[in-house]
Amino acid sequence: MSLKQLEKSWFTWLLVVVLLLSMTEPVASQSRNRNSTLMRYYCSMYKGLSPTYFLSNLNTTLSSLHQQLSVNGVRYAVAHALLNGESVWGLASCRGYVSTANCVACFNYAVAQLKVCGIGNGAQAYYNDCDVSFVSYG
Repeated sequence: MSLKQLEKSWFTWLLVVVLLLSMTEPVASQSRNRNSTLMRYYCSMYKGLSPTYFLSNLNTTLSSLHQQLSVNGVRYAVAHALLNGESVWGLASCRGYVSTANCVACFNYAVAQLKVCGIGNGAQAYYNDCDVSFVSYG
């Protein structure tokens, strides 16, 4: 094989490798947006005593949890609301390695998931990066 043929062969292989690499997509073993990975959730089959007061207290509790998690460095929040005897307790936690922004984003994903439960008097959602739960009793 002459030097010219060797160069041509080498150039052809290089061109094939470059073409193959340009057609590939990056592959990751885990989702890039880890906080949106739902692991499991539970909904209570029991309803709150008064849907109006329950929803008001639930919104107040979830807002308080959101505010607490929005503070830089906070990874654990507890909140409680009581109006007309319909008490709602809430708990939210994020893994220690999660940034504040990703913690709040995960919390928001979990709250959206918990809306599936309707007016059930308790629910829990577990994501890769956070957990959110609430329970109501009168």
